[in-house]
Amino acid sequence: MPIPDWKKIGDLARSLLNPKTASARADAGVDLQVAQNLFSQAVKLGQAGKIDDEISIYDDLVQRFGQSSEHGLIGVLARGLCNKEALLGSLGRFDEQLAVFEEIERRFARFPVSSPFGEIVAKNFLRKCQTLRQLGRFQQEVAVLSEFDQRYGRESFPVVRHMVAACLMDKAIALGRLSQFEDELAVYGELIERYGQDPALEMRKLLCNALNNKSLRLEALARPEAQIAHCDEIERRYRSEASALEKELLAYSLLRKAQSLQALLQMDAAIAVLGEIARRFGASEEAVLRELVAHALHQQGLLFVKAEKFDEATTASEDIARYASPQAAIGLRVKIASGLIGKGSKLAAVGQTADGLAVYDEIVRRFGDDPAPAVREKIARTLFNRGLLFSQLDRAAEAIASNDDLDRRFVDDPSPALREIVAMDLLNRTANLLKLGQAEQALSVFAEIDQRYGQDEDPKLRVHVAASVFKKGQLCGYLNRNDQAMQAYADLEQRFAHDNVEQIRNMVADSSVTRAKILAGQGLTTEVQAIYRTIIQRYAQDPAPAMRQLVAWVKAQPQTASNDN
Repeated sequence: MPIPDWKKIGDLARSLLNPKTASARADAGVDLQVAQNLFSQAVKLGQAGKIDDEISIYDDLVQRFGQSSEHGLIGVLARGLCNKEALLGSLGRFDEQLAVFEEIERRFARFPVSSPFGEIVAKNFLRKCQTLRQLGRFQQEVAVLSEFDQRYGRESFPVVRHMVAACLMDKAIALGRLSQFEDELAVYGELIERYGQDPALEMRKLLCNALNNKSLRLEALARPEAQIAHCDEIERRYRSEASALEKELLAYSLLRKAQSLQALLQMDAAIAVLGEIARRFGASEEAVLRELVAHALHQQGLLFVKAEKFDEATTASEDIARYASPQAAIGLRVKIASGLIGKGSKLAAVGQTADGLAVYDEIVRRFGDDPAPAVREKIARTLFNRGLLFSQLDRAAEAIASNDDLDRRFVDDPSPALREIVAMDLLNRTANLLKLGQAEQALSVFAEIDQRYGQDEDPKLRVHVAASVFKKGQLCGYLNRNDQAMQAYADLEQRFAHDNVEQIRNMVADSSVTRAKILAGQGLTTEVQAIYRTIIQRYAQDPAPAMRQLVAWVKAQPQTASNDN
């Protein structure tokens, strides 16, 4: 005979010997079966979308069996109440949900926390806190979390111990939402003190979060000294071999320490800490840590640039590529180039021109073949500055060689910024050609600027095109080629007369006056008067002081006065 059949016979024999007990057990068994059937029915109704009917059955379970002391029935009742609470929360009926939290507490608080019902009560506390948080009732949340800690804080049961630690974390966060920052920091400190030596993995994760949150709050409060002390504490905890999570925390902590040292203007110390990050975690294969090492090297490189330690900054830039993508160091290379350009400009400004030129040559040597667009722009700016400095030193031939180098490198680059630099450099080249008496070559460059950029709609390039046409007219006038000068000025007038860019308007106005003077020298008074009338009509309402002065000057001319008469 199978074992279950022997059990049934045994139960029957006991019921015959004690009919009263057997009857009670039979009734309890029937109640349990009814309760389980009702619970199953409720779940099916919920799955069918009949949520109110599901909740109604849970209420019926409480009404029928709420006073039962049978363990099985209590279990069904607990499951029903927990389901009801979750449903009310999902429906947004938070006041009713909060009432169910209270009922769960009242019915099951008598059970020890190590029992399933006791654990339900503990979790009920934390779910209640989640609802209060969702409702923005942070003060009430703090009160419930404090009650939880008071009730369970001394429990050694592992599950509850973790819940207490999580409760302290939530309490600190809630205090932060209430802007009670000192209390928030104190709770983080309490959590760290109470659970800082707990070896359980989940507790170590919570500890890392608490240490990190405290660091973030100190950073937000701009307390660099306290931040440094906290980072030192993290370092003492994890200076030896630690888990990946703890290594990540330590790396972030060292980054924040470096930032705090910068805030205190302790730049050398900050550079050393950033270097320590690379030393400690440079061999790691973990993506997060490699990214943090690259970030630390980038920050270190920026500090080197500020200190004008460009060799060290370049080394940091080269190291970044080992820990991140090749593109990761572009920003630092741009900063290094910018820093060197600034250094060269400063040297030139104080008369140390040879040193300034040497710096420009160094930039080209370091970054001349760099393909990154942002770095190429810096190279173009360097060559432009170098050519300008040669020109200021009246070393026109060397200036032209620098102009040629810039044009060779960037003539076909479509970048708007580089096109503008090339256009400006071509204009500078004309000035250098004129210093060497090469007027025809200068006229050719003016024509080349117009040919390259004459149809470009970029306002900055339009200024340079207009300047090339205007300067062409000036040069032709200087060479006594008045017909060519008049043609250039007429071209400028036709193309740019209605341009709203102030620089272009000024050039058009100046060219009109120059045309009038040339015509006046030829005795063509009628044509001069026509130009002056156009100037008055065009610029009489112009708000620019220079234009108002020009109009006043034109009105004072004899040709204008005779015309008015």
